[in-house]
Amino acid sequence: EFNPEPVIPVYAARPDQVEKALKHVYNASINKLKGKELDLLLAILPDNNGSLY
Repeated sequence: EFNPEPVIPVYAARPDQVEKALKHVYNASINKLKGKELDLLLAILPDNNGSLY
């Protein structure tokens, strides 16, 4: 069964904080799921120079 609601709210972070943001999203997901598996994770990452634009 597909649930259209996100497990955790959308999380935005500065390009220099990508690693910290991904760790936060991972830990928040694990805590919310409580033993269940995550089927899909979407992440929009900055390009190599740190800019999204």
